[in-house]
Amino acid sequence: MSKAEQNIEILLKERPDQRANLLAWKAGVTTYRAVRAHESGQAEEFGRRYAEALDGFAAAAKLGTGNEGVAAITGGTMAVFADRLPAKERAGAWSIAYDNYSLLWKQQGAALDKLPLHHKGELLAGLTQSAQRTGRSEQASQYLDKMLTVLVDTQYEPMARQWKSDPASAATTNLTCKN
Repeated sequence: MSKAEQNIEILLKERPDQRANLLAWKAGVTTYRAVRAHESGQAEEFGRRYAEALDGFAAAAKLGTGNEGVAAITGGTMAVFADRLPAKERAGAWSIAYDNYSLLWKQQGAALDKLPLHHKGELLAGLTQSAQRTGRSEQASQYLDKMLTVLVDTQYEPMARQWKSDPASAATTNLTCKN
């Protein structure tokens, strides 16, 4: 992780046209460090790092260029780490994930069938899971049905089928990061 942080700092200098994406990656690394601090019982360290991460994601989203990956990086980071955050932070993190996956859907939904499996799967899984975690039951159900149509015979299908047959399992399992 330290090497990744060093590389991001180098790339921020070398690739100013990618500043937004790089700031989002930096915020993602900081989110990971915040989660590790939380899991180690370091509440003050968690609070500092998590606030820094949220500021980093916000700064990345405000930049007008070099930002084509910001929504994916932000949404994906939150989808991976939201359930590992302190309980009081989870709803906000899932809301951020949902907002970013919704933005991605607007950008990529029309071309879903042309996306590589990983992108297609993570987009639908992220939308479904973040909708479920934010209490958007109708949207979660719609995206889950889409997963079961579009992602047949993929690594995403078994968990999507489980969510469909046992909706209560959705609260304690995840659909993302299957590829």
